[in-house]
Amino acid sequence: MMIAIPDEEWRIFRKMSTKRFIQILQQLAGKVDLAKFRKHKRGPKKPRQERTRNPKQPHVSTAKLLKG
Repeated sequence: MMIAIPDEEWRIFRKMSTKRFIQILQQLAGKVDLAKFRKHKRGPKKPRQERTRNPKQPHVSTAKLLKG
C-alpha cells in the first residue's frame, strides 16, 4: 500500500484506534466494484455435441479397429 499511496495520506490512520481503522477499511472495501478487477469475463459454455452412433453396430472395440 505504501507504493500506491504516499506517506502523507497515511498520517490520519496513525492516530486512529485499531477498531476504528478496521471499520474504515471495511467501509472502503464495501464500495469496491470487484467486477472491474476480473481478468477475463467467462463466456457461455458451448453445448455438447451429440455422439454419432450406428444402431446396427453399437460398439466396436479399439483392439478390433487396430487389428483390422
